[in-house]
Amino acid sequence: MTRAGFEYILDKHVSTARKEQPSIVKKRVTPHVLRHSCAMHILQATGDIRKVSLWLGHASIQSTEIYLRADPTESSMHSQWGYRRRSSGASSKRRTNS
Repeated sequence: MTRAGFEYILDKHVSTARKEQPSIVKKRVTPHVLRHSCAMHILQATGDIRKVSLWLGHASIQSTEIYLRADPTESSMHSQWGYRRRSSGASSKRRTNS
């Protein structure tokens, strides 16, 4: 299936869903939003950014850290997995001695 084909099918289903569920009329539903939402669910369920990185097909975990920064529960993830925010706003991984 091509990207355009997937977008076409998604648009068709979103149009149908909007008729049944008016609350999503103003919501943006795109392949990227679905990908990001799934990645956030995997992160919240597993707490393991490496699994998110593998699922997304990222070559480097640094590419995946944007999902960690976007997670509203990031502070608990940071303490649990040893992530901390750099002063520049980027995240890095460090091992904690706990």
